[in-house]
Amino acid sequence: SVAFTPISLSYSPTLPLKDVLHTKLKNAPLSSPLFQAMLCVPPKLILEKLGVTHIDIWVLDVEGGELSVLRGTDLKAVQIDVIVLECDGWNKEQDRQKLKILTDMGYRCDIIDRANNLCIHPDFKPNPAPANAVFN
Repeated sequence: SVAFTPISLSYSPTLPLKDVLHTKLKNAPLSSPLFQAMLCVPPKLILEKLGVTHIDIWVLDVEGGELSVLRGTDLKAVQIDVIVLECDGWNKEQDRQKLKILTDMGYRCDIIDRANNLCIHPDFKPNPAPANAVFN
């Protein structure tokens, strides 16, 4: 069993939370309670154990860890129709590597806003809207 200790932060809504965390962590010693041992399991193992072979949409935004998550996912064992992927420009080389992993698997990736890409699996076929659907 792993115990989690809450982190106390002074937070101002005008400053992004990740900037507050980054500053607090950057200045903290490794012995600080801010750092905790945590078991990280790659998605490949979780999806395999659960028998998941198809995901409709996956929003992948883990504050800089997207490349590790993608590398830990077996994209041949599970078809993910649509991936919304954060590529915020902080590390352009990592952003390039993330997109390369997906485009090498046949995904078509397009920028949807300043920090996110929409990547569509080559075999994805959207379902038609039901005949009685109402759109405003």
